[in-house]
Amino acid sequence: MYNQNEITKETLEQYLIKVTAGLIYTARDMAWNKISDNYLYILSPYNGTDKKNCFERYAVRKRINDVKEPQPLKTVMPELLDCYPDLYDIVLYLYRASKRLTVIEIEYRTKDDLDDNYRATVVNDPPMCHSYVVIPPYRTHDKKRKFDINWQNNTISNRLNIFWWRLKYRTNELIRRDGFRESIKWN
Repeated sequence: MYNQNEITKETLEQYLIKVTAGLIYTARDMAWNKISDNYLYILSPYNGTDKKNCFERYAVRKRINDVKEPQPLKTVMPELLDCYPDLYDIVLYLYRASKRLTVIEIEYRTKDDLDDNYRATVVNDPPMCHSYVVIPPYRTHDKKRKFDINWQNNTISNRLNIFWWRLKYRTNELIRRDGFRESIKWN
């Protein structure tokens, strides 16, 4: 989509604006929410959390990000530019969206977080940049079904969808494991 080699210290801000536009376009296509063009950002260093499942990781991330004050891109850029020589990866997530405000999380990973052997191979490379719309687990098969973009923030609709998804999953596992279908005699 974008050329990774064009990310320099001077072009980083413009590059993030381009990636934000792509992220918002994708999110509008996948979610039923109204997503504002009024963007604010929160900056997060990479947190290699040891939690076992995605729900625990989302809960930790939400707890950390809820105390941060969203700011315009120009305000978070100095901190990002300070660590630019050591940046390895920049990931943009749509953290929260409403009709009036869209909060985008910029998670960055430095080369110091990498294994020593691998770090030696990427020491002179420009940072990579990605954007993700995190898809809820209950939307696995139906790609046309739109979802609540704020599902990670533990909304009531998300809790209900997760409940039904887990019930369906556990029922299917029970049927598969116990051979329930084979035990039913059809006459």
